[in-house]
This record gives sequence, C-alpha cells and structure tokens, in this order.
Amino acid sequence: MPLVTREHLMAPSPSQPGQSSAERSIARMKDDTNPMPQPPNERATEAEIAALEAWVKAGMPASDESCGSGGSGGASGSGGSGGSGPAPACVPDVVVKASTPWTIKKSDADKYVCFGGKIKATGKKRHITQVSVDIDNKTHAHHLCIYDMGTKQVSGDPKECSPAGAATQGKLLYCWAPGADANVLPPEAGFPVAADQDTNILIEMHYSNIQGLPDSTDLSAATFCTTDQLRTYDADVMAFGSPQFSLPPAQSTTVESTITVPSQIVPDGWLHVIRGWPHMHLLGKSLTTEVFRDGKLVGDLGSTVNYSFNNQVSYPVDFKLQPQDTVVTKCVFNNNTSNTVTFGENTESEMCYNFVTYYPRITQPGWVWAAPGYLAKNKTYPTP
Repeated sequence: MPLVTREHLMAPSPSQPGQSSAERSIARMKDDTNPMPQPPNERATEAEIAALEAWVKAGMPASDESCGSGGSGGASGSGGSGGSGPAPACVPDVVVKASTPWTIKKSDADKYVCFGGKIKATGKKRHITQVSVDIDNKTHAHHLCIYDMGTKQVSGDPKECSPAGAATQGKLLYCWAPGADANVLPPEAGFPVAADQDTNILIEMHYSNIQGLPDSTDLSAATFCTTDQLRTYDADVMAFGSPQFSLPPAQSTTVESTITVPSQIVPDGWLHVIRGWPHMHLLGKSLTTEVFRDGKLVGDLGSTVNYSFNNQVSYPVDFKLQPQDTVVTKCVFNNNTSNTVTFGENTESEMCYNFVTYYPRITQPGWVWAAPGYLAKNKTYPTP
C-alpha cells in the first residue's frame, strides 16, 4: 500500500479490515516480530510513534506545511538521490534522462523502457565517483539499471525494450529499487570514462502498474559525479547468484549458487569488494553471500536475513576476494502462490542476485556482470 500522501494514510488498510492505512502503520511500528521500518533500519522512536498516533486521533487533519528538501522522503530516498541512505556526497555534473516523458498506461502491469544519453569526452580520462537516480514516478518505478555501453549509440527517445539486451552488451554501473541508496565510490576507485570518445549510457526502466491505476507519466533520470583527478583503480559491478531456478507452489525453497573464483580473472591476486546490494522480488525472504577459504568462512559480501522488496538497502563491504575462494549465495523464497515461479525480471517472476561493486575491474575478454551466475554450480531444494 502506498504511504506517500494524506489520502493514502486515510485509505482503508488492504490487509486489516476496519483500520486505516495510518492505523495499520502504527501497529507495524509497534510489532516486535515484524516491525516497520524493517531491519537493518532503526526502529521508530516512541516520540515518533506518539506523534503519528496523536495525528490519527485528531482525525488526520490536512496541513500545508512542508517537510523541506532532502530528508528520507518516499520510495526514492534522500535528497533526490533515489536512495534511502545519506544525501549524495557530491553535486552531479552529468544528468541523463529521456528526451520526452514516458506514459505508463493502466494496462502496463510490466513494461520495460530504455533510453540513453552521453557522458561527453573531454580529452582526459575521468572517473565516475558516484551514480544515483532521481525517480520521478515513485508509484510505478519498479526498478532501473544503468549501463555503460561504450561506443554503442543509444537513443534518447524512450522506447520499449528487452531487459536481456543491455545485460550482454554493456557494463553494469548501478541498479535501483525502492530503498537502494546512491553508489558512492571510495577515494581509491571509480568507474572509468574514456578520454577521446563519448561514453554512451543506457537506462533500463521497469514500470509496474499491477493495480491498474490511471495513466501517468515518468521522466526519471540518472545522475553522475565525475572527476579528472584520476583514482588508483577502475571499479566495476558483478552479480553473484543464480539466473536459473524454479520455485514450486506453496513451498519455501532455497536457491544455492556456488562459484570458485577463477585465477585468470584476478591478475593482481585480489578483488576488493566494497558494496553489496541483495535483490529479489516479492517472494524473497533472505539472501546471503558468504566467502569460504580452505573450507572456512572468512567473509560476507552483503547479506540480508530479513529481506523486503520495499526496502532494498545496500551494505558497505570491505573484503578482498582471492583466487580459489568459494563464494556461496543462498536465496530463500516463500512461494505462497498456487503457481510455479521461475527466474525473470518481471514482477511476478523472481531473481536471486547480489550486485557487488569491486575493484580493480576484471579485464578478461568476454567477461560480463552476470558471468558469476552462469559459471556457478546452482541447486534448488526445500528450505530446511
């Protein structure tokens, strides 16, 4: 249920007859077993709960007061960055958005739309130090991914597209879903920008209007901070997890993906993982990515044991992968539907990926962000 406007809060709770959405929110804030906000976010304070209770008791009166700029507003997070974390660490110098707004129709339960733009060449190599988003239509933006397409031209006009296209042609820079914060790179690393040729950026938007709401438009944007003060390492993103699984109906299922880090992709002897962003859909319950060395658990690449699709936080990581380390990703799903659910990018499908940011960038020919999932040994079994 949306909780953005006063009208949303006054509406009847879809899960608890006889309560408003505001009253249901208060109950969840007080619920110790299934609280809102979800972990790892901090619980609401007694003062915050009391303030909401007093407003509800007063009849939820309207107000023309403003909360001001920034803050933790809505699904897109703080300061227009599209995330739930702190305000952006820099002022973006590059903005990529579609040439015209896209119309999300009442019938668009799932719709993929792509558009692009450029980071102009300046004659000097640069590094991208931060990638964030400015979500325009928070109601229907299901997720988006941002790709560096190199010299491949991308139209600025928004058009329907296949989610599989960019996955095999571009380098993944960032993905956003409600709760995700900006991808801020550490001082020693950045995503490289070519010196003498424009870098083409592709934005892949996924819209979901499963409620059949009236037509509306979106003009979301990707924002970048760049610098010509080069950092020591080129950064990159890859995803651990499984792109191949099937979830039986009315069952809790674990999808396990295991990969041994190939020596040929680690020429420097290590890959420094700095960020993990676990991603599943509505049936996801937990996602863990652990590292084993000589059979012993030695690291965690950003795990969440209480996953919520509506609050997809990223986790800071400080771990150096070594050749022959074993990375095990486990996704636990509760398929409470009567249908078999398979891997896919649509809302009614599921995913099992932990997107990790790391450096130095793997330069092995043919390497793509999704390679770990296809190289891994995958298995599915009923959750113990």
